[in-house]
Amino acid sequence: MTDFLVIKAPSSYNIILGHSTLNNLRAIISTYHLKIKFPTEAGVRGVRGEQSLARECYVQELKVGGLDIRIVKDHTQEKPLPPPLVLFNCDVETWGKENLQQAGANKPLELVTLHLGWLDATTRVGTRLPLDIREALKQLLVEHRDMFAWSQEDMPGIDNAVIEHRLCVDPTCKKVRQNWRSFGMEKYTTIIEEVSCPLAAGFVREAHYPECLSNIVLVKKANGKLKICVDFIDLNKPCPNDSFLLP
Repeated sequence: MTDFLVIKAPSSYNIILGHSTLNNLRAIISTYHLKIKFPTEAGVRGVRGEQSLARECYVQELKVGGLDIRIVKDHTQEKPLPPPLVLFNCDVETWGKENLQQAGANKPLELVTLHLGWLDATTRVGTRLPLDIREALKQLLVEHRDMFAWSQEDMPGIDNAVIEHRLCVDPTCKKVRQNWRSFGMEKYTTIIEEVSCPLAAGFVREAHYPECLSNIVLVKKANGKLKICVDFIDLNKPCPNDSFLLP
């Protein structure tokens, strides 16, 4: 059942259907084909419109608004289009470097110590805030300092009942065994230091395999330190439908 609002006004249309009514009818409209389809008890039915009638309704609607338009066929040669209007002509990269400035803080930020026993337990607040609001914000941060994660041990993780990552490995793929890679003393020390933190936090656990499966890859970061990754290239190949590929 659909309610219609009756308006006393001249119009070339009998009824006008809105989006809510079309959604309730589960109707699909194609303006290109001048056709509408909707489900019924006897199946999907469609109503096809006529191009000449649709054009006539459009012209009549324009006449109601005070415009007199007639449909004619112009067989004359089309005139060439004028050249496009150019507002400015410059190199975008050069213009951007000369006129754009990198955004930054207008005033320095104030360093706030949240825990007296931990030197790294700090955060920053803006100095443009009023003094009373700034002091209240600092007090609030100190009271809720347990909400911050200062180390990997402070992150308890998420229950597997909430979210869990699974690998959709194709069972028909051929198994691949990578060759063992040896590392120097500097890289080996970095691996021990980086693995000890998540191992103590319980994020990872030691697994014993008789043969090497995947090697560790050390990638240098922007600050010069090394980051540990695992070579999962062979594992990503049998998982083409995984939206979250392993690094």
